[in-house]
Amino acid sequence: MGRSSRAIRKRPEARRRFAAWLSLALVLSALAQGRAADAVASDQKILRFGIDATGLGTGDPHRAASRNDRAVVDMIFNGLLRYKPGRAPSVEPDLAENIPSPDLVDGKQVWIFRLRRGVMCHSGPMTAAYELTADDVIYSLRRSADPERSAYAGEYSGMSVARVDDYTVKLVFEKPISSILFFPKVADYAGGFVVCAKAVRAMGDQAFAAHPVGTGPFMFDGREAGGRRVRLTAHKAYFRGSPSLDGVHVSYLPNFDARDSTLRQRKLDVIFGSEKPGWFASIREQKDLQVDVFGVGQVITIHLNTKQRPLNDV
Repeated sequence: MGRSSRAIRKRPEARRRFAAWLSLALVLSALAQGRAADAVASDQKILRFGIDATGLGTGDPHRAASRNDRAVVDMIFNGLLRYKPGRAPSVEPDLAENIPSPDLVDGKQVWIFRLRRGVMCHSGPMTAAYELTADDVIYSLRRSADPERSAYAGEYSGMSVARVDDYTVKLVFEKPISSILFFPKVADYAGGFVVCAKAVRAMGDQAFAAHPVGTGPFMFDGREAGGRRVRLTAHKAYFRGSPSLDGVHVSYLPNFDARDSTLRQRKLDVIFGSEKPGWFASIREQKDLQVDVFGVGQVITIHLNTKQRPLNDV
């Protein structure tokens, strides 16, 4: 376990959608002072994000196992539920209208999710924008359970999913599980991300990983600088409202000194920070930066068999 850090450059603008689990240094630059991002119009609000990697490994949320890839897919996709921003592990409805309670039917546990109407999938290279329905959710959860297509398939064993109607999905578990174990399976993280089925079918898994298509607040807009930068643009039809930012440009800088230097030169707004105490002291000297320490950065769950010695003797 550990604590994480971020430094925030003070500004009055609203911030959108960065996963609370990220171990990063977040610096929101003074766009209110009229500084614009490189190669973008001066009237655009672009957040420039520096990540400690050589490039985007995959944009497929069901295969995005590193925090570097998750930082990007989190802005592109949604889950049935989402972790409350800044309040994880508490959850709230996302693509679903509410958080259901399970029923027992013939010894099996049944969860019924009713979907929001009017949630729009992004337009993609081979598909126009369209409304997300139960078919997309079913396709996504079955894909998450497929070991050939998902890094998280083991989390979905013993689960089946079926369509009730266009906006209702039924999940059935052979063996009942607690909500604490169930909610992460359908939240906006790992296998819980919902993909747009029409786009995946049209493109194929490989092309989809290179150009992800989801329902989130930002849309994939391409790569540049030899793959060392990824562009995201605001999804104006986002069901929670158009983002405050016009876009996010993600630059890949694996060398920390390079990221730190670029940040201090005001060429980046967001970077993964350092856990070294010396960096904290140095960055705090910057008047327009505010260091924010949050955690826990990682959680490890240990299951103990209390039926075997010595754990059977409380």
